[in-house]
Amino acid sequence: MIFLTLGVLPLCTGGDDFYKFFLGPAMVYTSGIIKDLGRAETLEELQDNKLTVVCEKLDLQPSDHLLDIGCGWGTLAAFAHKNYKCDVLGITLSHNQTAFGNERIRRSGGDPRKARIEYCDYRDLPREKGKFTKIVSLEMAEVRQFLVLTLSRCAVLNPDLFVLARRHSPLRGLPASSL
Repeated sequence: MIFLTLGVLPLCTGGDDFYKFFLGPAMVYTSGIIKDLGRAETLEELQDNKLTVVCEKLDLQPSDHLLDIGCGWGTLAAFAHKNYKCDVLGITLSHNQTAFGNERIRRSGGDPRKARIEYCDYRDLPREKGKFTKIVSLEMAEVRQFLVLTLSRCAVLNPDLFVLARRHSPLRGLPASSL
């Protein structure tokens, strides 16, 4: 549990009101993508554009079982389940985010048997062959070394597994990883 001492837990356990103030109603703690250069898009549109690109990069299908590691408030999980009809498990280290995400999925008409957020450390996930067909992790740079090990173990168990891990570049002038 070394990463908890490096400041990850405080990022996950702050009050939701604090985050709503600067993240907006979508509660997306990541960047957005400009789709239409001819008009000013809202923050919500930019964030939806990004979620769409992520889901398209994953080539999500109704038959997929998606694992969203570090899912935050469940925005991607709810979006993927609603728009791509796949099964989704989002995991987070925050009880607030777990409750918020499950309520978000319910409010958007999601099936809690097929889409849910759980309080879980990704290193404690059961390693069952074929459980997930796709794994995504957005902006989890703070635990990258541990995440790479976990994802490689999952890939060994399921050679057809598709993994998308994206992080932003924290310093100006450094290239951000591409989607």
